[in-house]
Amino acid sequence: MIRELISLAAWLSRTFERAPSQQTATAPKDQGRSDERENPAPVRVVVESQIPGSVVEKDAAYQERAYNIRRWNLRVAWFTLIAVIVYAAVTYFLLRESQRGNDLSRGGLVAVQRAFVFPKRLTLQNVTFADKPEVFARVAVEWENSGGTPTKDLRLYVNYSVRPKAIPNDFDFPDLDAQGNITKDPAGDRILLGPKATSSVAPKFFSRDEVRAIGGPGVYGYIWGWAKYRDVFPETDPRITRFCWVITGFGINKDGSPAAINWHSCDHGNCADEECGVGSQQAK
Repeated sequence: MIRELISLAAWLSRTFERAPSQQTATAPKDQGRSDERENPAPVRVVVESQIPGSVVEKDAAYQERAYNIRRWNLRVAWFTLIAVIVYAAVTYFLLRESQRGNDLSRGGLVAVQRAFVFPKRLTLQNVTFADKPEVFARVAVEWENSGGTPTKDLRLYVNYSVRPKAIPNDFDFPDLDAQGNITKDPAGDRILLGPKATSSVAPKFFSRDEVRAIGGPGVYGYIWGWAKYRDVFPETDPRITRFCWVITGFGINKDGSPAAINWHSCDHGNCADEECGVGSQQAK
């Protein structure tokens, strides 16, 4: 009986000593599981391809063909762009040359067919008036249009002057009214002059004494004037012709009537278009 009680006491002693150790051993285990749940370890999965090798080879060949096709398309695009640029450059050059040819053709047409008005000669006529017995001769400038087209907005103006001295080199050829006074805005004679046509305007009447004296010592007869007009071609500059003639004398018939008039151009005062400053105020 005593032996059995000693065995029971020993068993109880072992039992109570084992329980704390079990509790302390299980606590870390529970803590570790909680950490694992909160921070699970990464899982690495290795998947082996199950695609057959023939399929992989076909896909690689397809990718290579697609790449080659893209390369050829890119080359074709570059060649097309270069061809378009070359074509555009050639087209521009041809258009420019065509325009230049058209301008030359138009310039040649204008130069040949444009109206060109100039003073052709002096006409002389013996006249008498009952109310003006001093009038002896009628002198007029004959204008001609040598072009192949008519004039447009043509104005003609002629000045006559008998002077005791020759005009100086700096003479500016002013416009004169009927009384011989300088006028700034003469109206002129407005006429239409057709192609190859002539017309005499603004005559000057000379007395018998003037006819006999002009050309002699200390008597100088001058005629100057201008023609301002446009031609029928669009976008062309205004046209102008200026002239100056000096009368050297008259021829007299046996009966005393004037037979001829002699003249020549002045040393200056003769010009046409650009020489006169066409496009400036004097050509308007």
